Amino acid sequence: MEESNRSNIVADGSLGIFTTVAIILLLWGLCWLKNYYPFYSKQHINVMFGNVGGLHASALVFVDGIKAGTVEKVTWKSNNQVLVRLRITHPDIIIPFGARFNILANGIIGARYVDITLPEQPDATQKPIDDTTIVQGESALRPELGLCI
Repeated sequence: MEESNRSNIVADGSLGIFTTVAIILLLWGLCWLKNYYPFYSKQHINVMFGNVGGLHASALVFVDGIKAGTVEKVTWKSNNQVLVRLRITHPDIIIPFGARFNILANGIIGARYVDITLPEQPDATQKPIDDTTIVQGESALRPELGLCI
């Protein structure tokens, strides 16, 4: 009887350890897929575009070809005014004032993404764009409209 009781305790302990490891791996995988880094500070940037050309929330944000974050929210404000909120989660990238924001597409009619071009001459005194500032982005290029000629 004592042997059976001991094997039940070992089996229950193994099941608990397995469940804990599985939950940790599941949460890590979800954070990795969603580009969410809970231990790094995030930079939020509000960009006003005249036309987003099919950009949607959770689209990728690139800086110099590096995945730097995601589009958090796309909000229509008025005629030719669409506010896009970007979340920069890459720990080494800070977007300063003077950066340019473009909406590009993968291929001719591929998924839209935001491409950020940093200023040519980085200045140590340039402050990062804060959460309350709205910067102007360049309108989306729509190469699929050129195919309709």
